[in-house]
Amino acid sequence: KNQIPPFDVFCYLAGSVVYGGRVTDEFDRRRLLRIIERFYCPETLKEDYSYAGDDTYKAPNLDLNFSGLLSYINALPDFDDPRVFGMHPNTNRALMYVQANQLVDMLVAIEPQYRMMISLGASSDSDAACMTIINDITAKLPHFIETGYGPQARHITFENALAKISDKLESKYHAYSVFFSLLKQELRAYNELLELIHTTCNDLRRALVGETVVSEILEETQRTLLMHEMPRVWKKKSYPSTKSLLAWIADNLIRIAFFKEWTRLIVTYVEDKASSPLPPIFNIGAFYYPKGLFSAILQSSARSIALPIDQLKFTYQVLDNNEECQMLQSSTSTNDIANGITIDGIYIDGAQWDNERHQIIDCTSQQRTHRLPPLLCKLIPKSIENVDSTNVYECPVYLTALRAVSASEAAKHLVGTITIPCSETESFWTTRSIAGILEVNE
Repeated sequence: KNQIPPFDVFCYLAGSVVYGGRVTDEFDRRRLLRIIERFYCPETLKEDYSYAGDDTYKAPNLDLNFSGLLSYINALPDFDDPRVFGMHPNTNRALMYVQANQLVDMLVAIEPQYRMMISLGASSDSDAACMTIINDITAKLPHFIETGYGPQARHITFENALAKISDKLESKYHAYSVFFSLLKQELRAYNELLELIHTTCNDLRRALVGETVVSEILEETQRTLLMHEMPRVWKKKSYPSTKSLLAWIADNLIRIAFFKEWTRLIVTYVEDKASSPLPPIFNIGAFYYPKGLFSAILQSSARSIALPIDQLKFTYQVLDNNEECQMLQSSTSTNDIANGITIDGIYIDGAQWDNERHQIIDCTSQQRTHRLPPLLCKLIPKSIENVDSTNVYECPVYLTALRAVSASEAAKHLVGTITIPCSETESFWTTRSIAGILEVNE
């Protein structure tokens, strides 16, 4: 009784031995260990200690016998309060939202025709309704991303600009070239997706008017379009997304506009009408391969400051001040990329940014997801110590709110990590399950 229990041994036994083989994601494992530490810590031995801050989840008395401990367990609520595990009360709402969506999806799978009747309203002609959807999609989405300003404009072509940009950048081209390779990769990925969408729509249009046979793929495409969902054949080619069909189309238009503007920026830079061939702010949410942007920043910075990649580390500064943001954008546009690259498009799931305190804080409303201000990403030597890392949270960033659909896809959906100032300890935010995401469902 007078000895302090080996809490570290208990934590290892529960977290690494009992649950260790079941949790494969690095950040899920970190979260699990932090939650277990809430139950295996010296504070639990104190009188009136509560796991959730109220009388409902007070720690059991140390003098309880076996029957008393059973009575204590039976008196606990059937449904656990999220606060017991260090989570925000909003977690219950998020869980109910997911469960409601799963129930709706199950009902749709059982009675797909019922969903079609609802979406069609008074119209009973599903072919006509599908034709309307197809025409709307093909009218909104271009066949490919039009680079540069087009043949009718008084500008050089995008291809000519890429050919001449090495002479324009001179010694800096070696550092900038990784961004141009990334741009070409993104253009190729989106153009292949756009080509598939238009090809599928044209094939389905011909099948609806009786010019060709309706294949199994076209039948599935028609069924999902009528349910306002993304066809399976598009999902295989698309970037991961949880949006509905119309929201996904709108999201594509935003992404296409970003890369179209970037190609125009390269043209105007070669023509001496722009100060930099790179966007002042990179919308990371627009990238087909967001990891590629971080890789490009890492490689270009390593070339710019002439240091090996393994000797560099990322630092992040949240630009919550408009004047500061504009000043840094100007400096990174006119000088060297070693000054940093500004990115935008990250949302914080489970917390929000406080502009006055310059740190993330607990959600003050029932809204779970909040947009993070632009980030200045900069590479510095690993030998440089952080000035103050006590209130910094290493935040994982995922593609969507689903984070990792399965253990095998965890690495695919994880974009990387960012470090951001926080109002509490790292353990507090880890148990809160705070993460960055690149896509939100409005």
